[in-house]
Amino acid sequence: MREHTVEWLEYTAFIVEQHHERHDRKGYPCGHKGSEIALESAIE
Repeated sequence: MREHTVEWLEYTAFIVEQHHERHDRKGYPCGHKGSEIALESAIE
């Protein structure tokens, strides 16, 4: 997780960053799959 200057936004930024990840590892920015993706990020 990246560090942010606004502490209460840190987890929100993490969720937003993972929003484009896909369960088959074809997403970005990190290529996470399945349970590696935060539930909040996977909800559409």
